[in-house]
Amino acid sequence: MEIADRTPALVGVKSLCLAALRITLPLSLVLVLLSTLLMSLRIEQAIQNLANERGGRAAAQIKGQIEHGFRLGLGLNDQVNLAGLLRTLKDQDMQAAWVQTSTGEVLVSLGDAALPLRLNPAWTAQLLALAPYEQAALDTLVRTASGQVFMGSVLVDAAGLRTGILWLAYDRERLRSSVWEQLAPLWPYALVAWLALLLCLTGLLWLWLRSMGQQLGHAADFIRSGSHSAPQGVRRWHTWVIASAAMLLTLLSLAFLAVQGRELSKPLLLEQMDKNASSVLHTVSAQLSRALALDIPINGLTGIEALFAQELAQAPEVTFMALQGVHGQPRVFVTQPHAPLPELELAQQWWQGGQGDTFRLQQQVMRMDDGTAVAELDVGTPRARLDANARSIMLDLALAVLVGLVLVRELMGAGWSRSRVYLYWIFSQEWAGLQGCLTSAVQAGRIRLEQLLNALRGLGRANDAASNTVSRVRLVVFLTALSDELLRPFFAVFAAQALPWDAALSPTTLAGLPVMAFMLALALAQPLGPVITRRIDPRWAMAWCAVLGAVLLALTGISRDSSTLIVLRAASGLVYGLLTIMAQTTIMRVTSASFRARGLVEVSAAIVAAGVCGPALGGLLVERLGMPMTFGVAAACLLLAFFVMVTMPRLVPVDLGNPPGMGGMRGLLAVLTNRKVLAVTWLTAVPARLAAVAILVVITPLSLQAQGESVAVSGRVLLLYFLVFMCVAPWAARYSDRSGRRLPWVLWGGVVSVAACVAMVWLGGVAGAGLCCALLGLGQALMSAPQLAMVTEAFHGGLAHTHSNGATPTQALATFRFIERIGSVAAPLVVSIAVMYLGMVGAVAVVGSILAAGTVLMWLLVGSPLSWVTQAHSARV
Repeated sequence: MEIADRTPALVGVKSLCLAALRITLPLSLVLVLLSTLLMSLRIEQAIQNLANERGGRAAAQIKGQIEHGFRLGLGLNDQVNLAGLLRTLKDQDMQAAWVQTSTGEVLVSLGDAALPLRLNPAWTAQLLALAPYEQAALDTLVRTASGQVFMGSVLVDAAGLRTGILWLAYDRERLRSSVWEQLAPLWPYALVAWLALLLCLTGLLWLWLRSMGQQLGHAADFIRSGSHSAPQGVRRWHTWVIASAAMLLTLLSLAFLAVQGRELSKPLLLEQMDKNASSVLHTVSAQLSRALALDIPINGLTGIEALFAQELAQAPEVTFMALQGVHGQPRVFVTQPHAPLPELELAQQWWQGGQGDTFRLQQQVMRMDDGTAVAELDVGTPRARLDANARSIMLDLALAVLVGLVLVRELMGAGWSRSRVYLYWIFSQEWAGLQGCLTSAVQAGRIRLEQLLNALRGLGRANDAASNTVSRVRLVVFLTALSDELLRPFFAVFAAQALPWDAALSPTTLAGLPVMAFMLALALAQPLGPVITRRIDPRWAMAWCAVLGAVLLALTGISRDSSTLIVLRAASGLVYGLLTIMAQTTIMRVTSASFRARGLVEVSAAIVAAGVCGPALGGLLVERLGMPMTFGVAAACLLLAFFVMVTMPRLVPVDLGNPPGMGGMRGLLAVLTNRKVLAVTWLTAVPARLAAVAILVVITPLSLQAQGESVAVSGRVLLLYFLVFMCVAPWAARYSDRSGRRLPWVLWGGVVSVAACVAMVWLGGVAGAGLCCALLGLGQALMSAPQLAMVTEAFHGGLAHTHSNGATPTQALATFRFIERIGSVAAPLVVSIAVMYLGMVGAVAVVGSILAAGTVLMWLLVGSPLSWVTQAHSARV
């Protein structure tokens, strides 16, 4: 594409429209499709959560009656009314209910008799506090397997011993089918939103391309004519107005979709809230009726407020509960203690005689002997609560937009870097900076302008082969990283449920050992990549590695014992490490020196992009498909990477020299004995990797799961790390280069990372985990690029070269990357030991202490960040 020779007359409407459509068509399609899909999945998840809460309360009611028999001196085998208690459960979705003893014997069952055989033995061990779960026993447990939801509640006798388990099994397929049937009308609305968004974005992008094309024509005419007057440039506000209009139209089209989704989901939410409120109503009414059977008058009952408060605490979707006797007394009104103020005001308005915009259910309290109504019992939820539930689902559209943008960028590959939009965008960024130069020194400005146009022409056609290869390799790295990031929200929970080979292993250790095996194998794979690519065509080496990785992931999804899981994850780590290092080696071979740095950045960008998409998508997939099927989706990503590699043209190396590697032992020894490299690697890089793996892979998923949060919530929390890192890392690298000082960025990154651990310990819950991930992403972004610069600059140019003893910057970087992985390998072991002795909060404190110690030692040995602040201030003065 001869950009410098094009004039506005030669760039027609059709050409610009096609250039705009190449961007807006996939972008709008992915945004709308992904938004609709994520919205539907979130509505389904919210409705299933309401159904699971109802099942949990039913289990608690049956459990309470069984344990009441324990307090009367009856053993579990002595209670003859167990079958009658189970028959009181009348949920249409319930497939089976049974009571089993601590020895595994099923005393009584109702429904499908085959379901007790499908239980994972680890679930029973967790509830009964059997090895290895003595220190991590659960009182209740909810697990999903093969389309069924299993709810277990441990039965504790009067002596405090765990003597049995009450199990309830629900079939959620019927509920899922009803959700998708109700949401079917959403897809025509999605089609309308997509067409409107496509037309609007294409029109705006066409306007911008037209203005940039005209500016390019003016610049080309300026060079050819030899004019002494600088051409007028397009003002910056022109680009920003078009970009703002595009963002606004995108938000409006998705908001239209959100409104339709909210209206369609309201009947479903209302139905589930109705059922939940009815279950609370029947439970309280039955307890009051049993009290009245003891000939106690309704106005003589005590503890009604406490009873209502206890039931409301177990039913957060119910806002208030009221009792009023037929003769006016008693009058009892209790509200949720943590309900929003507008909801409480609406409930109070109804109780004081006003209508109030409330959704409530009513039932009369009867005497059991003669059926006389003695009181009226009401439970309710204001309509505002229903709207709030619907709005919370729509908030995921922001996540859909973000993930959609990243996915479009990655899937477009080389098409984006060769598109007219990309080239014009580069011109628009550089053109503003050239305006002053053209005005003050026309000849110098003409030279810079001609260099810019030649560079754009080179980007458009000269590097087609190299850029296509780099883009293909980036897509392979993205798919490889995505296959691992999809597992991040739930893998720790999956590994903790595996059957241990040693009864002394704790669940945290079980979760950490596969991660440690994965990281160790990944580190050991780093030196093997260049060796393999020297002997085998990198295309086929990476392709067959991807196939092997897909098979390993599929086998991991069906593995049940911890020893097999560790072996499979170690093999997966080897494949992951080989794919990433062979990708970098391939880029080094096909790119020239002037393009090599940008090519290597593509690998890091692809991994970060996968970190943005993977946890959020993985959390939703595991909620919808279950853990084994999500492993299958991850395997499919690697099969797609195989397809990308086998369809890539044969590589054409730029030079035939040996690719950079670890070098000789003399150079390696020089790297390992360099004071600055040792300090950066062992005091900041290794602790940073340890903290990232410990918090993101082990601590956050396990702690949120222990607090009862869903896997989807874990995915959104982990997303904060990658979002912050993606936004801050380029800025930190740029200003680190401008300041010329690397150490302060590394030290302040360590300080912020320590603050992340403090935030998790101090706040706790989802808020603490979210702030921890965000601050950890900020800290790692501040130190990442400056760390690499400090290591390579120690062996590059001038005085550094005279003291390098033969070591090269590439060799220093390879050694740094290899040693840095020690933190990743050690993280699961450190966390498991810390949790064993100090608990989960103590493990976070240990990680923070390691970061703090490394940062302080780095400050003492290399220098203080305050000195940089002082020097920078003096320079400005």
